Amino acid sequence: MIPLKTLFVFLFLFSLIAFSTHSLAADFAVGNWGDSHQKIIDTETRENFTPPGNQNFIAYKAQVSIFKQTNIVYLFENSLLSDGYFDFLDEHILFQDYVEDYLVIQKQLSKKYKLPKTNEQIWYPDAQILSKDQWGSAIANDDLILKSIWQTPNSLITLQLSYQYNRIHHLLSYRSKRPEIDVITPDDF
Repeated sequence: MIPLKTLFVFLFLFSLIAFSTHSLAADFAVGNWGDSHQKIIDTETRENFTPPGNQNFIAYKAQVSIFKQTNIVYLFENSLLSDGYFDFLDEHILFQDYVEDYLVIQKQLSKKYKLPKTNEQIWYPDAQILSKDQWGSAIANDDLILKSIWQTPNSLITLQLSYQYNRIHHLLSYRSKRPEIDVITPDDF
């Protein structure tokens, strides 16, 4: 039988390790909400392509998950990290391949954060609703937006596939839920 004192020491050490590991998880990429501009620059190791002197955002190029070309953008409010997003830039010949990419990322996020709080297909009012195997064409025609939202204690996470700026736009955004950081609300998305 294990002495009670030894059991308490073991439980204390286990709790300490579990808490330390949890606190090391970043809110977005390598940053935590409220981090300074300089802390992100000092921590991030990917290729920085931010215009010199910019204090509102920092942008990096990277390969993320299944994507060969991704822009990772850290956004700052009141000099504190408040938002960030992954802009997936890989191009496809078949529009449906964008939907497949979306579903892969959605599945990866669901493994990490559980099922999304919301999972929407937003069809424009005059659009003809198509079957799932034709969603890529519907998105390319600007008739459909796919959108999933997860919530963690610190973040609101939105995965969206839509047509913007004359291209199919695949974006994964993270927003701080910390009240001391002034951020755009989910309704502004």
